[in-house]
Amino acid sequence: MRGLGLLWLAFVLCLSATDAAAQAPRHPITIDDVLGMEHVDRAVFAPDGEWAAVVVRRAATADEVYGRTAFEVDPGRSDVWIVSAKTGERRRITDGKARAAGYWCATWSPDGRRLAMLSTQPEGAEPRGGDNVRLYVWDRASGRLTRQGAAAMMTQTRYGSPLTMPDLRGGADRGTVPHSCAEEENAPFVWLDNYRILAATLPAGRVSGLIDQYGRASRDGVRDAERVRAGQQPTGVAFGSGAAQVPGDAAEHTILRIVDIATGAGHEVARVPVFPLLGAMSVAVSPDARRLAVLATTAALPPVAGKRRPFVYDDMWAVERRLGFVDLAGGDGVRWAVLPAAARYPLELYHWSPDSRRVVLRARADSFGDRTQLYIVPASGAGARAFGSGPIAVDTVRTAPTDESPVVCADIRDIRTGWTPRTGTTPIRRCKRI
Repeated sequence: MRGLGLLWLAFVLCLSATDAAAQAPRHPITIDDVLGMEHVDRAVFAPDGEWAAVVVRRAATADEVYGRTAFEVDPGRSDVWIVSAKTGERRRITDGKARAAGYWCATWSPDGRRLAMLSTQPEGAEPRGGDNVRLYVWDRASGRLTRQGAAAMMTQTRYGSPLTMPDLRGGADRGTVPHSCAEEENAPFVWLDNYRILAATLPAGRVSGLIDQYGRASRDGVRDAERVRAGQQPTGVAFGSGAAQVPGDAAEHTILRIVDIATGAGHEVARVPVFPLLGAMSVAVSPDARRLAVLATTAALPPVAGKRRPFVYDDMWAVERRLGFVDLAGGDGVRWAVLPAAARYPLELYHWSPDSRRVVLRARADSFGDRTQLYIVPASGAGARAFGSGPIAVDTVRTAPTDESPVVCADIRDIRTGWTPRTGTTPIRRCKRI
């Protein structure tokens, strides 16, 4: 049924574009035609399948704000529409053109009564086009769009390597893949239930990376020049590796908050360090929504003469990461796990167990090694144990549009009950879904 709904939605959107094109006189394509195109950035159905929220990127006209990220993928000039899967009725629920505001990453609440989204909408004395990315919620019954606090959101830059990459999984849908805004952008929030949202936000004074990608360097340069002139800024910066490695900036962190739509209140649950250049951060919500498992990137691994890291094309092999746990009701921050020496360098965080008591982690002992091992880590952060034995490879396979699960493949000599065979490998391996 969901597939038929998607086909109908695609038909409605294509029909609208065809009608508009038919009304315009034909002529050779120009750059103005290219800049004048509108694009569908994302479409997602409500849980009941009746309505779809569609993010449409407006044409690149002179009325918009530019210079913050690549204009052809800039969500800062997007609006959200809702489209009926039954009748094709369309209604725009945001209209950002007059204020050069963008609305994107529309995500339904579990009951389908609300849409959470990211926006640059300016309020009060904020400049046209907005000065940051914040969380908003649209109420389906009242039609009201409300900002959920002043905190800036931890957004992922599009195109190429992201400055920061949030990876939030689980929550109300108990999903196993990162919640996303678009193909190249993960979402910095997730619904916990019909009224609560877990959001990854920035410290006060910081600007979301998605609208700060191009301007940060020049703005920081002007600021530092003023400080140097006033004798407040050093003209040299110390760097080092190995034993001389300089500690990271404590100001580089993400604040995980819970926003309560019913009460309008929000509170901080933890502060997680973020490495600014390869700052991937994985957060998995436990099935009972009482805990978080966090895998934070804390530093780049220092180079060593004569050694080469495996998989140089993959950033996660070049950084140091740390596993921790957060009790959502406790307010005690991150409880960092104590891992064995064989798991000194964590790579990937996988699923929670169904009883919310432990997680699966992929790690290795040597930062230059390519042999990895799976570990089961209790939520207490202590007592991690290896899962299986011998060489292990982990592949990621998509089993459904909203589910992507890791599969463990081990040598046939290490098979346990319940493993299923995979053919076409030498030696023969058998695999088990985590």
